[in-house]
Amino acid sequence: MSAQPLASGQRVLVSYTAPPQFIASPNWTRVFNSLLSQFPLRSIHWKSSSTTRTSVRTIQELNVTLVSLDTLRDDVTSQVPVTLLEKPLLNIYVVYCEDHDLDMYRTLVKKQIKDWHATVTSRKHQDWLILQIVRPDAQAPTGNIFQLRGSVLRRSEPILILTNANGTPYPSPTHHKLHLHPSHSCIKVTFSSGNENAAMWVELISKMKDGIVYAFDSAVTQRQEEVRRSEAQQQMPGWNFCTFFILKESLATSYEGMGLLEEALQQYNELETSFYHDMILANTISVFDFRIYLLSRQCELLAKMKRMGDLTEKVVAFLGAFGKRLGDVKGILPPFFVESWTYSSAISVVEQCDLWISQSKLDSKKLLQFNAGKGELLETARHQLDIIGIRTGHLPNEPPFSTSIPSQQGEPVEGKISNAELLKVMEDQEVFYELYVAVTKRAIEMYTESGRRKFALKMHGGLAALDLHRGRLSSALPLRPHLWTALESYVLSLALNTHGRLQKPRDSEWIHILLSYLKTYVEQQGAGLVVGEGDAEQNIGRLVEELKDAAEKLENGTFYVSSNARLADTRDGSYLDATVHNHLPCNLPAGEVGVLIAGRDEKYRFSASVNSLEPGTTNVELFCPPPYTIVRVPQDVLALDVQIEQSNRIELGKASMLMAKLSSGRNKLSKAVVKLASSNVTFKHEGGVLCEEDDRFDFEASKDSIILSRVPEDFTVAFRVPYPETAVPLKVNIEVDYTTEIEPSLRRVLRLSRALVTTLPIAVNVEDFFRGTRLISKYVVSTLTHQHVRIATASLEAPDGPEGLKISSCSSKRRGVVTVTPAQPASFLFTLDSPNGPVRDSLALTIKYRMFREEVESLIQEHVDKALENYPSMKHQRVYLINTLVDVLERDAGWVEMYSLTGELMVPEVRGEKDEEFNVLIEKIKKLLSHHQHPLIPQGQWREIRIPVDVPYMNVVAAARIRLVPDPVTTSSLYAGQPIPAIISIHTSFHWGSTEKDRSRKYAMRYNMEEMVKEWLVSGPKRGDFIASDAATFTVPITLIALHHGEFSLPKVLVTALPITREITNGSMTIPSTETYQVHGAEKVLILPRGGRTTFVVGMGQGRLLILRF
Repeated sequence: MSAQPLASGQRVLVSYTAPPQFIASPNWTRVFNSLLSQFPLRSIHWKSSSTTRTSVRTIQELNVTLVSLDTLRDDVTSQVPVTLLEKPLLNIYVVYCEDHDLDMYRTLVKKQIKDWHATVTSRKHQDWLILQIVRPDAQAPTGNIFQLRGSVLRRSEPILILTNANGTPYPSPTHHKLHLHPSHSCIKVTFSSGNENAAMWVELISKMKDGIVYAFDSAVTQRQEEVRRSEAQQQMPGWNFCTFFILKESLATSYEGMGLLEEALQQYNELETSFYHDMILANTISVFDFRIYLLSRQCELLAKMKRMGDLTEKVVAFLGAFGKRLGDVKGILPPFFVESWTYSSAISVVEQCDLWISQSKLDSKKLLQFNAGKGELLETARHQLDIIGIRTGHLPNEPPFSTSIPSQQGEPVEGKISNAELLKVMEDQEVFYELYVAVTKRAIEMYTESGRRKFALKMHGGLAALDLHRGRLSSALPLRPHLWTALESYVLSLALNTHGRLQKPRDSEWIHILLSYLKTYVEQQGAGLVVGEGDAEQNIGRLVEELKDAAEKLENGTFYVSSNARLADTRDGSYLDATVHNHLPCNLPAGEVGVLIAGRDEKYRFSASVNSLEPGTTNVELFCPPPYTIVRVPQDVLALDVQIEQSNRIELGKASMLMAKLSSGRNKLSKAVVKLASSNVTFKHEGGVLCEEDDRFDFEASKDSIILSRVPEDFTVAFRVPYPETAVPLKVNIEVDYTTEIEPSLRRVLRLSRALVTTLPIAVNVEDFFRGTRLISKYVVSTLTHQHVRIATASLEAPDGPEGLKISSCSSKRRGVVTVTPAQPASFLFTLDSPNGPVRDSLALTIKYRMFREEVESLIQEHVDKALENYPSMKHQRVYLINTLVDVLERDAGWVEMYSLTGELMVPEVRGEKDEEFNVLIEKIKKLLSHHQHPLIPQGQWREIRIPVDVPYMNVVAAARIRLVPDPVTTSSLYAGQPIPAIISIHTSFHWGSTEKDRSRKYAMRYNMEEMVKEWLVSGPKRGDFIASDAATFTVPITLIALHHGEFSLPKVLVTALPITREITNGSMTIPSTETYQVHGAEKVLILPRGGRTTFVVGMGQGRLLILRF
């Protein structure tokens, strides 16, 4: 395999179609570029519907290419199977049409959608979507603040209701798992080039994921069926394995293009399992080429999956097994062919792996496995050099070199290998030695980095044996036999003597030799030979002193341990008990015993000062300031701590804020430096502010940290830090570097990782009702989570409102706290009186709320603190008491309803505690909580969200009324069948128009009376046109006849505006916005039954008469 980077993979095709005039406009370019910025797609979940596998695969990233549908050709189906990604999996039709532009929809858009839909549904295994682009200024004046509705979008749905993604009719809505209703395939996006927020594409991206997964799964199901059908025919005459292989590989490449690497690798593994020797030979492809191709494809997929250890393991096994197979046919191969092929393949794989790994990053565990695999490959290459060296006379035919010679060797045929490097080393002995040493050192390096010390020593032994063969004795010094401990001790003692005679410095190499010697001396209890003459104990003591002197000149070593620690009660930190075993017969000089505990990202040092370590066992108590995440340490509830959450004051449209709460605990802080970091956003520390000013401590916001000074004991500091807006949860890394007044010289560093939820827990919808100069706004607050939300107040304010504007709340002042649940939202009504016309400045809706859980936890903390006043010895149990009560409430929700109504918190029974004093304290707290009542005025800490609200415009507000003449109040009775004179009056107001000139305009209007054919017969102009002006009233007489007795509502009068012919917007005439309310909407008319029989003759005009008998 030649060294080359990982392929980027085939992209999924998504076609788009749009009207030509839209594609030619600048708007299309902006929309297209904005959509491209959303790719690649992320976090796509896929589960094959054609297998029994229950697990769901997550595609982390999927590359998508947008192509025009017009550029794709419907070629004749190829006889050779290709990847499933050559054709689009999804087709999108883009409509640029406003909601009110129904004429354009009927005349042009509707036909274009039908033609496009007929084309894409005729294609197999492709899904479709319709995307409507609208401008933000074309939105309806009322409705949900956070949701969109559109008439063009709704009118597009009936066109598509009859077919699914493959053009097949729907027998029932349950037969299509993605499109239970056609509106699921029609999406509207409000696009503004000046405010391209990724949130506007969320719904489209979600539907694109669903459509791509559905289409891909459909195509995979058919291809798998073709594979099964081909495999079932393998015993039939004429069956071709190469065709089966290509068919199977098309599935693998399709999975690879979708990022499903496990499934792609499985296809090649199945091909390798079902490989038939005679079938390959019969189809003009050699076993050698086929196995090499399969291995290369499997390696590419394993590299993409970052399974480098499995990759190297597979190659090592393949080279060993296939090399032996080639050895069986050596009689037809040139000399050194097997060795050259194995050496070249091993070195090539190592270089290819280094290139692949440079494009990604492995964790420490996988990196160790990967380095070990490379070491085995390099050792395999070294073995081939052993064979070549012995056969060319460069190496002696003796251990350790001769261990690589195969047991059986055939006579090769005449010929020559093609590897120029190996041809050169076979001719030149010095070049051979250089290559031999280079390959061996690379193997040693890999084994060392992977922690395989014995394998590295084995390679060192090979180098030492080579140096002995070449007569280079000084270089052979590190040779250390490991077969027998006694012999090892002897050889090590000789190595120490040789080191001294050569007058080499006492460096790390000398220290390692001496430590190995002392180890063997202790294990053999002094049975080995001792360096130097005289008393053995004196000689060992001398070596230890020399070792101490040499070690002081080197960097401190590290020890990796895992143990339990215990808290230091009087200061922040913990103790770790250590036991030191000195097996030497003399004291071991030492100034400090230290343990460095290392994790993936952290290192913490426990240490204690000593003078020396006596022979035998010495117990040492080591100390370390916090943090300590690697050893198991009990939770210190009195230590410094930092918690984060959303800011308690949120104002939409302004920078997002994180609120941090630093608790000093038992410490009086001299100084604390707080740093916040996240991989997704950058926190702007210089913009940090205190939640509440306090002169008991100092606060400073610098460029990269928050600095707190003079913080008292048992004190909490709350501050806010801004960060860029994001919709995803954040993992925030917190670092606090602090010193205390008691231990000013001891620097402590606390590192924490906290999760920050960035989404809001509530949603707000608004509905507006125009009534003359008054506007009634209804705000509905609902929860976006499964948790309950408590709302203290909701207010509507006009920070920069016009003069004379009056805003009133329609809610009772004694309403109290409102609980919002997932099934029960809360409504708030406000009236706006604006005598001077429309309100052009934004209003501010302010909601004070807190989560139900926050309120309960705060109540528990308050009563726990109150109970602990009489139990000072239990103060250290405060956090445990709170957690115990919260856990009990989480397990049983029977208390929720009672608490919501009265405020009484009935805590269920607490079980499992054996401490009598703890149980007594729990019962006292439970009693306090059971007597709690909700206060009349909301108390405690509340969150606040401030939402800017725009007041809508309305060109025409029409007040329609049907008035009976004479007035039914002054007449005796009304009877069924009796003609009742009435007047329709329509009062029009332009008070809420968008411009000042609206009041002087005139609009063509049309009224239409509601048909109530079961209750009323109407005689007269039920519908007609009129010209409306500001503060004018239009009237028209009619006659009503009740068809039967009873109590009825009067018909409604609908009023609409006609298009303004002289004003054109986007190719269509402008229609003024209109709202109509029924003045008589709450009125009802009592109709009495008539006794006897009566005939009425009603003139219908143009000589026609209507005869009614009752």
